[in-house]
Amino acid sequence: MDLASPSSLVIRPGLGSVVRVLAGTGAPLTGRTIARLAGVSPAGAAKVLATLSRHGVVDSQSAGSANLYRLNREHLLVGPMLALLSTAQRLEANINDELRGWLVPCDGAILFGSAARRDGGLDSDLDILLIRPKGVAMTNTVWREQLDSTADKVKAWTGNICSWMDYSTPEFVNLMASSDPFVGEVRTDGRWLIEPPPGLRDIAALQQPSNGSPRW
Repeated sequence: MDLASPSSLVIRPGLGSVVRVLAGTGAPLTGRTIARLAGVSPAGAAKVLATLSRHGVVDSQSAGSANLYRLNREHLLVGPMLALLSTAQRLEANINDELRGWLVPCDGAILFGSAARRDGGLDSDLDILLIRPKGVAMTNTVWREQLDSTADKVKAWTGNICSWMDYSTPEFVNLMASSDPFVGEVRTDGRWLIEPPPGLRDIAALQQPSNGSPRW
C-alpha cells in the first residue's frame, strides 16, 4: 500500500482532496473555496467537480456568477469513497485493537517514521516502537508470538512490513533521556497507538496527539 496516499490506487489524489473538503462540511462551497481548501488549482477543482456533479456525487446550484457545491451523502458511492479516504484511521484503529487484545499487554506503542509522517511509499515499513513491560523478556514466547501474529496481520491489511522497535520500560526511559537523534524523530513525528501511564507519556513528550487526524 502507498503509505503516502493509500486511496490513490482507486481514487485520484485531486478527486480525493476535493471529496475530503466537501465531506468536512454540510455547507455549500464555491469552487474556488474548495480548490483553496483542497490544495488544488481552480481549474483542477472545476474539472473534478464537473465529473462528480455528472455522476450525482455532488449537488450544485447557481449563486450569482458562481456555483455552490455540496456532497450528496445519499449517493451509493459516497460511503465507499469516504471509507477509502479514511484508510489511515481504519489502519491505526485495527492496530490499536490488536495491541489491546494481547495476552501480555504493552506499556505503550508509538507509530513513527514515514508511516507517521505520511510520506512513505509502496515499499515503506510501518515502524512501531513498543514499550515492553518491566519483567517481560524480549525472548518471552508469548510476547514474540504476539509480535509475529500482529506483523502478519498488518502485512495482510496493507501489503507493507511491520517493523518493531522493542524497548523494555527502563530502556525506553533511558532512551528518551539520551541525545540519540532517533529520539527527536520519535518526538516530532511519533503518535501514540497505545498511550502509556502518565509518567511515561510525559517522558516521551510526543508533539503529535494520539488522536491527531491522519493526513492520508
